[in-house]
Amino acid sequence: MSQPKERKLAYRLAQQIAKDILEQGLEAGTPIGKEPDLLKKYQVSRDSFREAVRILEWQGIAKSVRGASGGLQVGPPASEAISNLLRDYLQLVDTPIKDLIEASRALNALTVKILTSTMDREGSEKLLKLTAERKVLHGSQKEEQRALWNVFKEMGRLTNNPALALFLSPINEVLTSIALNIRRSDKESFIIEGQKGWRNIHKCTEAIIAGDDATAITYMNYYLDQVEQYTTLRTNESSAPNRRKRKPTYPSWIKDTNNKMAQSFMYQLHHDIHSKQLQPGDRMGLEADLTLKYGISRSIFREAVRMLEMIGLVEHRKGRVGGLVVATPDSSGIVPTIAIFLGYMDFDSEKLNEARLSIEMKVAQLAATNINEESAKLLTKTLKLEQEASDEEFISAATQMHTLINRIADNGVFSLFIDVMLNSSIFKIEDQHRTKKALKNAQKIKDSHSLIVKAILDKSPPQASRRMIEHRKLMTELLK
Repeated sequence: MSQPKERKLAYRLAQQIAKDILEQGLEAGTPIGKEPDLLKKYQVSRDSFREAVRILEWQGIAKSVRGASGGLQVGPPASEAISNLLRDYLQLVDTPIKDLIEASRALNALTVKILTSTMDREGSEKLLKLTAERKVLHGSQKEEQRALWNVFKEMGRLTNNPALALFLSPINEVLTSIALNIRRSDKESFIIEGQKGWRNIHKCTEAIIAGDDATAITYMNYYLDQVEQYTTLRTNESSAPNRRKRKPTYPSWIKDTNNKMAQSFMYQLHHDIHSKQLQPGDRMGLEADLTLKYGISRSIFREAVRMLEMIGLVEHRKGRVGGLVVATPDSSGIVPTIAIFLGYMDFDSEKLNEARLSIEMKVAQLAATNINEESAKLLTKTLKLEQEASDEEFISAATQMHTLINRIADNGVFSLFIDVMLNSSIFKIEDQHRTKKALKNAQKIKDSHSLIVKAILDKSPPQASRRMIEHRKLMTELLK
C-alpha cells in the first residue's frame, strides 16, 4: 500500500490558496491580492505562483484580473471542470470495470431511495420526460449517450446531495461510454439493444414516482446488468490470447469536444503509454520534440500535461535529463481539489453522512471478503495505534483506520469517494467544533472501530456492514 507522492510546489500552493479562500469565507469577485504581495506572503517564485494560478483558474476557484485594480480574485468553482476531472481520472487510470459497476450499483441505489421519498411533481415530470421510452431510436451512439448522461445528471441533481451528484454522473459517463462502444455495430441491433436499456430506465423512473424504491432499484440493476454484459465482453476480448489488434477507441466525450485539443492530446498520450508498454520512470521525450511529433502548440501541451500531472499519469521534469516521464497514477492530486469544491457547495453534513454510509457499508463488506494474512496484520497494528493514541494523535489515527479499510476493500472508486469525504471536513471551519466533540467521545469511537475490525478479521461481510452502520449512527449522534 503505497504512500501518496509529494506533489509539485505549484499544486500544493494552489490547494493552500483555495483553503485560505474557504477559511476566510471569501465570496466570488473578492480580491485575494496582487502578485508581488502574494509572492511575499507564500514565499514562492513567480513561476510556481503563476502555475498555481493557472490550476486555480482551470478549477474555477480563482481568476487573474489585469490592470491597475487587478490581481488574483475569487471565482465561482467550475462544477463542470471538477466533474470532468473526476471522469477523466476514472478513465485515464484504467479503473477496473468491476469497481465502476460496484460503485454505480451502490450510488444508484442510494439515489433511487432518496428520490422515492423526496421528489416533487416538477422533478417527477422532468425525469419522466427524460426517461420516456424511446420507441424511435435512430442508431446514433452520440445521441443515445447524451440522453443517458442527462438522465443520470438530473437524478443526481434531484437528490440535492452534492457529494452523491458529483460522483454519480462521471461514473455513469465512463460506463455508458464503454458499453456503447462495444454494442453491436449494425444499426438494427444497436437500436434493439438500446430499447431494452431504455425500457428498464423508464420503468425505474415510474417506480420512483410511485414511491416504490425496491422495484425502482430492481429495474436500475436490470439496466446495469446489461451494461455489465457489454463491459465484461470487452474485458474478455482484451485478454484473449489470439485477439486481433484493434484501432484504439477514445471516450465518446472526446468526439463531442473537438475544440478541446488538450483533452484529446491527454488521451493520445494515455494510448501511447499503453501501446508502447511504457513503465513508470520511462522517458517519453522533451517538450520541443513532443510538440513537433504530435503537431500541437506549447500551450496545448502544457495544459494537457498539467491535468495529467494532477492525475499522476506523467511527470514533467526539468534539466538535461528531464522531459515528460511516465509516472504511477494516484488520487492524491485530485482528492483535495474535489474536497475543496464540496467545501464551496456548503454541503449539509447529514447529506454527506447519508452518501458516506451507503459507500462505507459496501466497503466494510468488501474488506471482510478480501482480508488476507498480510492486511490482517496491518489492520490489527493500525487498530492498536489508534487505541493507544493521545488526544493530539487520535483524529489522524482514526482517519488512517478508515483509509486502510478502504484499501483492503480494493475498490478504487469507493476508496476515492471516502478519501474525498474525509478530506472535505478538513476545509470546513465548523468541523473544528466537531473535532472537539470527537475527542471528548474518543473512547466510544475507539470501541466502535474495534467492533468493525473484529468483523472484518472474522471475515464476516454481513457483520462488518452492520457494525459500520452502527458506527455511522454513533458518529452522527455524537457530533450533532
